[in-house]
Amino acid sequence: MSDATLLRLEAKFNANSDREEQAGDRIEELEAKFDRLRKRIRKTDQKLDRRTREGSLLFDKIMKTRATTLAGLLVKVRVRERWNTDDEKTEITILKSLVADLKAMGEERS
Repeated sequence: MSDATLLRLEAKFNANSDREEQAGDRIEELEAKFDRLRKRIRKTDQKLDRRTREGSLLFDKIMKTRATTLAGLLVKVRVRERWNTDDEKTEITILKSLVADLKAMGEERS
């Protein structure tokens, strides 16, 4: 093997080494971005949990508050349309609340 061959191989090795270093730097950049995104996701997830708990408390308050007019009943209907009612317990809560409101309204008119 001649020195000319060694010099060409060294140039290829150096170029590859530079590309390897650039790839490593890029990985570090992406990992840093990923870490920032992961922190943002965690914060947003915590915010979502707080909003969900707050929504649940508001939902309970609305369903426990007695509606005295059609407008009040319609508030509950609209809340029901927006609230995640994919479980039977929530649907029963809404139904019981509306029935109690209607009964109370009927008693007031009697």
